[in-house]
Amino acid sequence: MDADSGSNADITFSLTKGNTDSDFTLDAVKGTILTAKTLDVERTASYNLEVTATDKGTPPKSAVISVVINIADVNDNSPVFAKSSYPVAIDEGTYSSKKVETVVATDSDSGVNGEVRYNITSGNSDKLFLINAVSGEITVTGTLDRETIASYDLTITARSEE
Repeated sequence: MDADSGSNADITFSLTKGNTDSDFTLDAVKGTILTAKTLDVERTASYNLEVTATDKGTPPKSAVISVVINIADVNDNSPVFAKSSYPVAIDEGTYSSKKVETVVATDSDSGVNGEVRYNITSGNSDKLFLINAVSGEITVTGTLDRETIASYDLTITARSEE
């Protein structure tokens, strides 16, 4: 708000600092800050912008304000496994609760959006394997018999919270 009258009271706004990647635009008349691009917290978590308001007086007067914009994360990335496959050899007669393998996937989202949960989605019709949903540790839940089934091909799915 400018207490002057006439053209001296006309104010123009400009972004004077912090918009190095041109992620924002500023309405020079209203002073409204708008996004110019899709923002991603994994690229930039917060912005420190400086807005200058200048009147059209002679000489012109101006004021500066800092605007901090914090970006909230959304679940926009999928988990990725550390390896494309996890081949494992298990002895026949392996007992229940024996650890077989631990699968690892990461999600580049932050907070709860980056938390990965695991489940066995196929290859476990006899329910002889169990996966810890949080750690990815796979264990045997029964006795394995090579004469009955020589090999297992488990499909593990990693999901992040939605």
